[in-house]
Amino acid sequence: MIHALNIAYPLNEATVVMNTGCGSGLVMDLLVREDGKQLPKSVRLIAADFSAGNSKQVQERQKKKPQLALKEALRVLTPENSGGALALTSFRSNEWTDILQLVKVVRPDLTIPGVPQTWASVEGVCGELEATGFREVEVHTMPTYLQLEDPVATVNLMVKGLDHMSKIREEMKPEEIDQACELMI
Repeated sequence: MIHALNIAYPLNEATVVMNTGCGSGLVMDLLVREDGKQLPKSVRLIAADFSAGNSKQVQERQKKKPQLALKEALRVLTPENSGGALALTSFRSNEWTDILQLVKVVRPDLTIPGVPQTWASVEGVCGELEATGFREVEVHTMPTYLQLEDPVATVNLMVKGLDHMSKIREEMKPEEIDQACELMI
């Protein structure tokens, strides 16, 4: 994704790099570690994420958050604010969301959150961006792989730390959570 961004909008000319849907910030961290020397010293790095809450009221508000985040990204990246390009990550599926499905081995009655349908297709992503006002939208599909230095810490973060897993955690006993984590590791 960073390579595609650099081709579309050279990093050495960036005034703002915004990663919407950044999760734990791994992509931004990778950008700084591996391509930070290309970035101007004055560049602003913005990482934002949203996750579903527990109550129906919060979940309804959460449905609007992607559009709100995109509108803010569009505002920040306008020519009046020095311009820029938006890079975001969306998945049909991926290893770290697929692995969460192993919770169902321990608790088959639970529904594990996944990628919203709108964000699981090229057409859906283009539609969301264009509906927000983005023009010249390019979507690049590419394989993903995240090499984990510490699988135990990553699984603990995914199961015990991510907001969208909070409802699942509330439904599970501590020993069930530990059993699910062991399966994932």
